[in-house]
Amino acid sequence: MPIKNFPFLAPSIPVLPIRISNPDKMIRVLCVLGLLTQRQAIVLFRGGVEKDLGLDLESGKEDIIGTGNGKTKIYLHNCKIDIYDTLELQKHQNYKIVYTIQTREIPFLPKLPTVLLGANGFLMNFILTIDYPNKLFSILKTET
Repeated sequence: MPIKNFPFLAPSIPVLPIRISNPDKMIRVLCVLGLLTQRQAIVLFRGGVEKDLGLDLESGKEDIIGTGNGKTKIYLHNCKIDIYDTLELQKHQNYKIVYTIQTREIPFLPKLPTVLLGANGFLMNFILTIDYPNKLFSILKTET
């Protein structure tokens, strides 16, 4: 089921309601808004989220990425991402999951203020259409 014409929840950018799960501790789930960004190459979770998921940030696999601020240390942890049915959320009816990105390594960036859903690992699974004048976006899962 595609997400069609979902309004921007932030003033001028598309954000998507998601649930992040730690597969090793299934009772730990977190609902957040992820900023959809074509500028960011990868999915990045903000620091602090890992505690809610029962993860120790620095116990993850360490890596270095390039950012606008230069080279930055990230920590990779296995997580699953569920995407909520935005139509149901708008109606305040339920929290139905419409898409799932199965467990994979997700980078956590200690000082990042938000969740970024970038091309590699997230948007590469979807066709994203953004209508900036009307502040709406749509997502359709690609065939694999």
